[in-house]
Amino acid sequence: MHGFHRYSALTAFGLVIATFITGCGESKVTQCNKLADIINKGEPTLNKVANEMGNLGKGKQPSNLKEVKEQALKGVALFNKAASEMDGLTQQIKAVKLEDEKLLGFQKRYTQSLGEASQSIRDMGQQMNDLSKIDQTPASLKKIAKIQSNIESLAKKGDKASNTADKVVGELNSYCNAK
Repeated sequence: MHGFHRYSALTAFGLVIATFITGCGESKVTQCNKLADIINKGEPTLNKVANEMGNLGKGKQPSNLKEVKEQALKGVALFNKAASEMDGLTQQIKAVKLEDEKLLGFQKRYTQSLGEASQSIRDMGQQMNDLSKIDQTPASLKKIAKIQSNIESLAKKGDKASNTADKVVGELNSYCNAK
């Protein structure tokens, strides 16, 4: 989830106000502002989630199975909390009442992308939970490798979803700034 929201909806908000002054229809402007406002309010949450996830693997690396399990349990808590925060943001964005068909499309695509990213994070939490329950057996190394592969795959899926969300914000900016 590196670079989540390279394009800020804040730009849309500011430019929509300028567009309003130059004569854009109030209905579109009002709706753009409502959607941009809630996306902007969610930006700190999304950045916090990305930072916390990025920091999870930093620091002292586990040197034994017990430490691996402890770190995995921390990951479970972090991922579940992050997914819940993203789900809350998704619900807030879905609650924005819009009439403009294009804006409804942006809203749907953005919340769908957030939902996909949230599900990837939740699934990573489940993988970490599975890791926390591994016993030291000859088959453990294969299980750990499989879990690591699954987490990497889920991270790529989450990155793809967050990139889609960024793209939607860019398209929202363009639409809201058009005269």
